[in-house]
Amino acid sequence: MVIAHMVWFFPPEPVPPVRIWIGQIMQFGMVISYALSFWKEERASILMILCAFVLFFLVIASGGAIVYFLISVFPAILYGIDRYIGRKTWNKRKNESVE
Repeated sequence: MVIAHMVWFFPPEPVPPVRIWIGQIMQFGMVISYALSFWKEERASILMILCAFVLFFLVIASGGAIVYFLISVFPAILYGIDRYIGRKTWNKRKNESVE
């Protein structure tokens, strides 16, 4: 998707509008967040959600923004669920060991 939108930056196209620059930066941020998620899950999830929100709701603002947003942040949603379940399990084990 990022490569397909690079057509704006090659001649004979004029200099792209600011909206296109912001969109490309947000798409690049999402690509970085997907790669970063292998090492720093929490930071990658925050970056992923932030970039997807700005891109789909503020820059593109199409009718399918909610669907595109949810598909793009699916790894972050899974990370949040995993963290919630892990925290719940940890607290349960902690309470059992105290009793």
